[in-house]
Amino acid sequence: MKKTLLFLIISTSLMACSTPATTTETASTTTSTANKAELETKLKGIEAAWNSSRTDKDFGVKVVDETVSDDFSGFNDKGMKQNKADVLKALAETKETITEIVNGDMSVTFYSDNVASIVGSHVTKGKDIAGKAFTKTTFWTDVFMERNGKWQCIASGGSTAP
Repeated sequence: MKKTLLFLIISTSLMACSTPATTTETASTTTSTANKAELETKLKGIEAAWNSSRTDKDFGVKVVDETVSDDFSGFNDKGMKQNKADVLKALAETKETITEIVNGDMSVTFYSDNVASIVGSHVTKGKDIAGKAFTKTTFWTDVFMERNGKWQCIASGGSTAP
């Protein structure tokens, strides 16, 4: 069953990539460059707040709850698939003490008026459960979608290097 589903997904993706696109509408016709620059700043701010919220005593559970969509799907830095409930549970179970998060460069790409990806990184400093200091860099890609005037992360993937 899983192989059949995977085959269907891959086949459909290949067909979509090889099918000539219609030119009836493009995202750039409805969103001005000024609006995109403003929106890019807003999305980078959401990301920065999400990353920095890990220094809160509750590890940013409230921020994550607002930022991550209910239908979120992603992979954490250990390669495990997570939905929103999994992300919130992992935060609640965190035993580390995060003392500082420094956001790196972020790059935003718009795919339509209401879908964008953000590729970036951040450096996390803190102490593990045994009290040993650590510094790690996380590289990530998040996909945001605007629904009903609110931008939320719908998909994510990351990798952490010590």
